Amino acid sequence: MRTLKFIFTFMAGIIALSGCSSGSHRIEERQPVDTTGFAQYNWQVDSVLARIERLQPDSLAAASARLADTAPLRVAVSPHDDYSYVGYLYPALLQNVKSEVVILFGVGHKAKQFGLEDKIVFGTYRRWKSPQGTVNVSALQESLMEKLP
Repeated sequence: MRTLKFIFTFMAGIIALSGCSSGSHRIEERQPVDTTGFAQYNWQVDSVLARIERLQPDSLAAASARLADTAPLRVAVSPHDDYSYVGYLYPALLQNVKSEVVILFGVGHKAKQFGLEDKIVFGTYRRWKSPQGTVNVSALQESLMEKLP
């Protein structure tokens, strides 16, 4: 359950692209920007998981049961980054993700306003703050950024 909580908070906190930039300088740690629908503290993660288990137990149990007999997931698609919209899908999916590196893609809803429409944007953060501590950004990102024009 601890791994599930960590992955859950990690995904909820970093999919949003609001903190990304196309600059080349590195920023040490990304702090939460939007606290609506995103946990900042461990007790909030516990509260959300308890609410999902209380309000959607049948859906959570059914989805978890369907995934229980599958191999660990290599690809998972979440319909949204805000767990207030996703509900039971986060814990059902994320408990089956078994990887040391997770690659996240997100949608920048305001990309057009910033002149970033139809572009891939990498963040410049070395770490992300999560309810369970700091999450380090993989060196894989840096090597990908170096290969892009």
